[in-house]
Amino acid sequence: AYGENGMAVVTLDERGDRIFAGSNKGGVQSRLTLAFQENDISFIAGHDLLHTSVYSRIERDLPMLSGHVPISFDFSVKRDEAYLEAVCPYVTYAFFSGSDLSESECVRLAEKARGFGAKIVCLTRGEHGAVLSDGERVYHQPVVRADIIDTLGAGDSFIAGFLTDFYEHQDIRRALTAAAGTAAKTCGGFGAFGYGHPYRPDGGKSSEKTRIR
Repeated sequence: AYGENGMAVVTLDERGDRIFAGSNKGGVQSRLTLAFQENDISFIAGHDLLHTSVYSRIERDLPMLSGHVPISFDFSVKRDEAYLEAVCPYVTYAFFSGSDLSESECVRLAEKARGFGAKIVCLTRGEHGAVLSDGERVYHQPVVRADIIDTLGAGDSFIAGFLTDFYEHQDIRRALTAAAGTAAKTCGGFGAFGYGHPYRPDGGKSSEKTRIR
């Protein structure tokens, strides 16, 4: 299929916190779905886990994929009960954005997600750190102080930092500390990765097309 690649318009407030001003809702991929082939499944099964998110639109494939590899899922702010009930049974690691929630609300959401099947549930809360529940205890991780330039990508970096450290050491407390440090480092530079492209407010678009299989 040919069409527009996914695009987000992002700006910063006076504190360096990212604000999503608009997007094209995923571009052409939002109108299609991935079609996993046998070689894709074999490749995925050769890894420790698969990380995906609410924006990947592969919910219908989670039952199949979870049979081959543990799944990490970023729910972002998608918290409605019907969605949790449909996705959590296939998720080992569930991550949520919870900066708008109180600590007690985060704990309740974590327990709800675990009740639907997720094994380890973590909520990132911006400047208030993170809360994680593994069913045995609730962990509280403070932020690592940093010179904030741009918070874009901090949540994703937290997830990456947690998963890579946890798989190496199998220590939740250590992994949370590593995750907070990774997120703080990301906040020290512009953008989540690479560099941004100035937005053309007149709506002008590049003629370049992206091919998606």
